[in-house]
Amino acid sequence: MCSEDEILVWRNYIENKLKNSFQIITPKYHLGSDAEIFENTRTNVEECDIVFAHLPKAINQRRASYGTIFEVAYGHALKKRIVVISDDEFVHKHPVMNQISEMFYSLDAAVLAL
Repeated sequence: MCSEDEILVWRNYIENKLKNSFQIITPKYHLGSDAEIFENTRTNVEECDIVFAHLPKAINQRRASYGTIFEVAYGHALKKRIVVISDDEFVHKHPVMNQISEMFYSLDAAVLAL
């Protein structure tokens, strides 16, 4: 599982870079029952225009980010723009991930592409 810092640092960085151009939905994943967390996750994806997924190698090596992968897949099914940021070559070379998303190695590169 990700630490609170790992969750917030990159999201805060993206929000500060994009807040004047985009409305940011800040997920509240750790609040409520499992059913409430799932419902919040599903609703966030449905309401957004772009799904940002941060999959850094350090976290991927500890444990797969199942919630993030759900968001990417569900966003793709809803025809949302999917932006994946990862320093993990495995993510970039994955045959599904690189077909359904725009792939970037850094947060700055992803922001510039918007």
